[in-house]
Amino acid sequence: MRILMINVIDWAGATGGASHQLGLIRAWTAMGHEVRVVSPGHGPNKLEGTLPRCEFLNSVSLRRLGLPPSLDTLPQLASLVALSRRFKPDFVYTRVNMLTPLIVALGRALGLMVVLEHNSWMAKERLLAGGSAWLARFENWAQVAAAKRAFASRCVTRGLAAHLEGLGVPKEKLHFIGNGTDVDRLVAVDRSAALAEFGLPPERTYAGFIGNIMAWHGLDVAVEAFAQVAGRLRDMDFIIFGDGPPRADLIRLAQARGVGDRVRFMGFVPLASAGAAISCFDIAVLPLTNANDVAFGFSSIKLRDYAAAGRLVLTGHVPDNTDHLGQGWLFTHRADDADDMARMLLIVHDKTKDRDEISRAARRYAEEHFSWDAIARRILAIVEGPRQG
Repeated sequence: MRILMINVIDWAGATGGASHQLGLIRAWTAMGHEVRVVSPGHGPNKLEGTLPRCEFLNSVSLRRLGLPPSLDTLPQLASLVALSRRFKPDFVYTRVNMLTPLIVALGRALGLMVVLEHNSWMAKERLLAGGSAWLARFENWAQVAAAKRAFASRCVTRGLAAHLEGLGVPKEKLHFIGNGTDVDRLVAVDRSAALAEFGLPPERTYAGFIGNIMAWHGLDVAVEAFAQVAGRLRDMDFIIFGDGPPRADLIRLAQARGVGDRVRFMGFVPLASAGAAISCFDIAVLPLTNANDVAFGFSSIKLRDYAAAGRLVLTGHVPDNTDHLGQGWLFTHRADDADDMARMLLIVHDKTKDRDEISRAARRYAEEHFSWDAIARRILAIVEGPRQG
C-alpha cells in the first residue's frame, strides 16, 4: 500500500507530535508499505535516509516569516497534486489543523481518500492558551468541516469522537483509536545505571515526570501533593525532566511549600535518553487536570511510554486513563485534587517494594495494547474495510 502523510511537524524538534507520527511511519514501513511524508523544510531532518521505504519531502515553510505553523499547509497543496499523480497514494493521512479543510477538499477533487487524525479540540486548546476568540471559532468550524468531508477520522479519545458526532459528523466516519508508544525502543534501563547517568543517589525513592511541561499536565497539583507527604516520605524526591511555561511557577510553589530542595528540575533530555530518564522513576506521575482538558479525554503518549518502560504509574482519574485500570501497574487519584493525590502517593509508595513484578505487568500490557504496530494496523483497517467488503 502507498501512504502519503502530510503534516506541519518540525522533525528537528523532539515533540510529542513528531514521536507519534514517527511511530506510525516505522510501523507501516516495517509492514512493507511505501510511505511519503510531506513536512515543512524548516530545519535539519535527522530521519532522512534512515527509514527504508520512506521518503521525506520538504514543503516550503512560512514559519521563517513569523507566520503561524498551520499556514505551512498552503504550500503543501501543490505537493498533494504532484504526489497524487507521481506517487498515486492509496490514502492520505494528516493531522488536523485550521487549514485541513483545504487538504480534504483538494484530496476529494483528486479522488483520494483522506484520513484525519484528531489529537485535541483545537478551539478549546487555543482559548486555554489565551489565544484569539475569533480564531478559535474558525478552528471549531474547520475541525468539524474537515471531518464531515474526509473519508474517515481517527480520534485518539472517545470524547473527541463523541464531540464530532454531536456536531453533525456521521458516526460511521469516526473511529476511536488511541495513541501508542515505541515498545521496541523504549524499554526499562537498569535502575542503578539510569540513576548514575543523571547523578541521582540510588538510596532515594523517586516520583517523576517527563515531557514538555504544560498547564494541562497538572504538575502544580503534583508539587502540592508531594509537599503534603514529604514529611512522611523522607526517602522520596520528585524529579521533573523537561521544560515549559509553568516551570518558573512550579519552582516558586515548591519553595513556598518548603520542598524546593526535593523537587528537582532535571532539564531537557534527548529522545535517546528518555528510557533511562523514565527508569529513574519508582513512581511515574501524570496528574492531568479536568480544568485544562484540551482533548476531551487524554490518550496520553506519556502514560504509554511509562508502561513500556515498566513503571508504576499514578495518574489523574480522567476518561481514557480509566480504561487501563485493574492491571496492577496503574493507579489513579481524583484530578485537580492534591489531597487525594497525596493519599495515593502514600499508598503507591508502599507498592514500590514490588517494583519488579509491577514492571513486568506494565511492560506486558504495553506490548499488548500500546505498540505502534497495533495502532497502525487499526488505521489501515479503516481504509481496507470497504475494499474487503
